[in-house]
Amino acid sequence: MGLLIWVVAGYSQTDSVVPFDDAYKRIYKITKVTDGQRPVMDGRLDEDFWTNQGEWTEKFVQVMPRERAFTASTTRAKLLYDNKYIYIGVYCKDAVPEKMNRFVGNRDDNSIGDLVSIAFDTYHDFRAAPEFNLNLGGNQTDLVVTDKLTVNLSWNAVWEGRTHVNRADSSWTAELRIPFDQLRYNRLAESDVWGLHIRRIIRSNNEVQNWSLIPLKNNGHVFSFGEMHGMKDLPNPRGIELLPYVMGRMKKEPEIKGSPYQKRWGGNAGIDAKIGLSDYTLDLTVNPDFGQVELDPSVMNLTAYEIFYDEKRPFFLEGKHILDFQSGSDMMFYTRRIGAKPSLRPEGINNENTFSESVGNVPILGALKLTGSNRQGITLGVVQSLTARSSVHVTRNGVENTEAIEPLTNFTIARIQKNWKGNTLLGGMLTSVNRSLNESQFKDNLIQNAFTAGVDLTHYFAKRLYYIEAKGMFSSLNGSEKAITQLQTNAVHYYQRTSGSDYLGVDPKRTALNGTGGFIKLGRRGNAKWNFSEQFSWLSPGFDLNDAGFLKQADMLSNESAVEFRQTDPWKRLRRTSLNLSQLNRWNYGGRSVSNSLSMSWRNMYLNRYESTISQTYGWNKVDSRRLRGGPDIRFGESYALEASFNTDKARRIMFMMQYSGDHSLNNYYSLNTWSPSLTLRMGNHIHLTGKFSYSHHWDELQYVGTILGVADQARNDIVGRMEQQTYGLTMRLQANITPDFSIQWNGAPFTSTAKYKNFKKAMKPESRVRDDRFHRFSPDEISYSNNSYQINYNAERYSFNNPDFNFNEFRSIMVARWEYLPGSTLYFVWEYSMSNRAGAYLPGWNHNLDRMFGLPSTNIVMVKLNYFFKI
Repeated sequence: MGLLIWVVAGYSQTDSVVPFDDAYKRIYKITKVTDGQRPVMDGRLDEDFWTNQGEWTEKFVQVMPRERAFTASTTRAKLLYDNKYIYIGVYCKDAVPEKMNRFVGNRDDNSIGDLVSIAFDTYHDFRAAPEFNLNLGGNQTDLVVTDKLTVNLSWNAVWEGRTHVNRADSSWTAELRIPFDQLRYNRLAESDVWGLHIRRIIRSNNEVQNWSLIPLKNNGHVFSFGEMHGMKDLPNPRGIELLPYVMGRMKKEPEIKGSPYQKRWGGNAGIDAKIGLSDYTLDLTVNPDFGQVELDPSVMNLTAYEIFYDEKRPFFLEGKHILDFQSGSDMMFYTRRIGAKPSLRPEGINNENTFSESVGNVPILGALKLTGSNRQGITLGVVQSLTARSSVHVTRNGVENTEAIEPLTNFTIARIQKNWKGNTLLGGMLTSVNRSLNESQFKDNLIQNAFTAGVDLTHYFAKRLYYIEAKGMFSSLNGSEKAITQLQTNAVHYYQRTSGSDYLGVDPKRTALNGTGGFIKLGRRGNAKWNFSEQFSWLSPGFDLNDAGFLKQADMLSNESAVEFRQTDPWKRLRRTSLNLSQLNRWNYGGRSVSNSLSMSWRNMYLNRYESTISQTYGWNKVDSRRLRGGPDIRFGESYALEASFNTDKARRIMFMMQYSGDHSLNNYYSLNTWSPSLTLRMGNHIHLTGKFSYSHHWDELQYVGTILGVADQARNDIVGRMEQQTYGLTMRLQANITPDFSIQWNGAPFTSTAKYKNFKKAMKPESRVRDDRFHRFSPDEISYSNNSYQINYNAERYSFNNPDFNFNEFRSIMVARWEYLPGSTLYFVWEYSMSNRAGAYLPGWNHNLDRMFGLPSTNIVMVKLNYFFKI
């Protein structure tokens, strides 16, 4: 009851609810300053520069919790510009000043602290906008936001921002100064209009205000911006920026007796450059260093599929929205292909009488990227990168040789889109990967040339309430017969599987592989409570993106229907709620149905700002074509999956979250349950601590063990067993922000996964609809165990396989101290500590594994990096 009274009292403070037409797509007239006067950047707005020039905007309107309401926490803004900068001043009244959130936070973390943000659609083409955030603690965040509300936080600009609290007035003010040379715009455009979005967030009650309303149920984020008029006689900055760096590193690894390749000290140097070319930006990097990026999470992968990892390198993240070409989770350009781990490794290294240099990522000799949009609505993105031929020194029985492990490789990526007033977008993309395969080991294992091409169309109609979206892609790869045979038999394709015998089959004489993929989608997703979509997708058996992109599995036809209800205004005990229903059907190119499922997802935010999500999926048909690694398909039948999460108010100093995910076979084939509680603690205005524990229990009657070929007839013997797996993980993060420019961050993550196998079986007819015909379970007379190996004696067949039990322990941590000693210039200190081991013995419980983990040999890397930003 007390909570309800508080909410009603909060609403009683509203003066009125603004009519939609008065709040949506407002217009602001910016003022150009011509007298050369510039303000002192101290966060105060009491100088003549601010008080005697320009006009204040209308009062901001509330978006959350009550759309289009005025509140007692009044907000206004003023914008001015001269021949070098855009100036933004924001006045923020606070009805509850004692609850102002002044937490500092990391650079590019806009999730904490009261803040204001401003975004400019500089081309006014409704596609993407650079956005600048400044929180009350003085922390800066810059990003690029797209019309579909995807966010790229790795775009970095050099600008200034300060805040000031006026306790007597129960208010605070923000002052921003953004150089024109950090923006790209049409200086000679006929129109003087930019898109403009200004926002304020009050953390104490999770209130969001906009100068010009962007409805929660909008027809496009950037499309819904207000307008800023008067952008005339804009400067033409040269926009040449240089960022050279030097780096020194010390690495201490576990000692390998007799190895001559354990070097401790090293260094590097390189340079990044950014050059403004009219409407476009050219980024160059020579010998880049990515030593201070975040660690990838620990994963125990028991599937045939490749694990996807997020890109974290700034060079490849900037302009990411321009180079995006995705179809679901598949993408034509996966930036981590450039500078990845080498394709080959030296064989037979035992660290007793054979030794090898450690293998890192493939060096990037250089890369350039051209991105931008012009006044004709043409957006262009080009990436050109060259990675080095890599080799390592290897000593075998006292004789040293050099072995090549990666060829010289060229990557070319090109993306173009044409935009017609934000309502129609037509574009295309090309990727090319070309390798210099001079050595036989390269010719036998790697694709020589990989080309992909794609075309995409998005069209909105009926005031952007409805849309049609389509993508089509084509891939063509060529190489030696051995390399193309390996491609046909990898997990993306598995041409050798029996379920594809009537339309696939491995051709060992092939020297090329071609295929197509894409989708067509129709739907409604504008300013309405009810949305829906219908999508048909295809991936032909020969389609492949994995030289430059990411593709999990080919040979798939699918159809998905979805309907969604959204309530964005407070309703009963909810601030907002949404309910989504979808139905998915999949087939392979042989016409066999491989998946049918029905899903429901329900998301809520309550009046006290707690949140919950429940997602359920019921599948009445599930056929796995990858479980037996190219063998026959396995029919699993019915399944049920549940994902649920709950969290307390994210604006509070203490936030608790519980996440659960479960996937269960209703025919008792498998069960997976994962619980992940987490706690976030904000101490004062400078310390932030996060801890997340994860425990997973997984049993699977049909976990793949291995495939043994018959001695006489080379027939497949696909072995599976019952696996009992337990996985434990703890992710800890401590960040201390001494000032907005100086921070220390530490991440640590112990991880354990351990499993035991029993009840071994041989696949007979695993795709059969009769359960008893699918597998033969070995009786005690048919299987025996000795010397860490199982021996099979079944129907005159004699073979063996190693004990698949495993015990994996890993601990990784990284500490980064970052000091931005000048705008854009940074000094880093990095300490990375890691230890890892996979053993073939089962050890239950996390306490025993932690004892073992912290007794493992460790690797320490200490790095110091200095870069210096300057303009020409």
